Amino acid sequence: MRLIIEASKSRTGKHASRKLAVVYYKNRKEVITKPTGPRTKQEHTRTVYARGQSVITELEDPDIEYIVYVELIRNLRGHVKGYLYVYDREGRLLYEAVLRKRKIRRVSGNKQYSWLVEDAIKSIGLEGYVRRYNHDTGA
Repeated sequence: MRLIIEASKSRTGKHASRKLAVVYYKNRKEVITKPTGPRTKQEHTRTVYARGQSVITELEDPDIEYIVYVELIRNLRGHVKGYLYVYDREGRLLYEAVLRKRKIRRVSGNKQYSWLVEDAIKSIGLEGYVRRYNHDTGA
């Protein structure tokens, strides 16, 4: 599965963009903020903001069960918004959630995968920022 891993800032440093993945294997999980290791192929791509780097990463491991892909934007006031996507090992979208106003809300998908979103938020260190989860809304 091809993912974009990014960390970039604006020229003034007041806006920032992060794209990362939390990969769930059969017996462990791994947060990918920059591509490393033998199972990734790298290809550089353009960033959202001027300073930083963005790399297309290919994950090729048969032990992968789920991938939570996180896209976040921080604005001038420090507010964070973005999307969280849960994929299976074949790359099918199972669950989609949105982060706005410190709340995570389901957009689409089966809510049985909501535990992956909550665990990914804890893994990347945003559990203190997010104050509420709403997995009952959406399509």
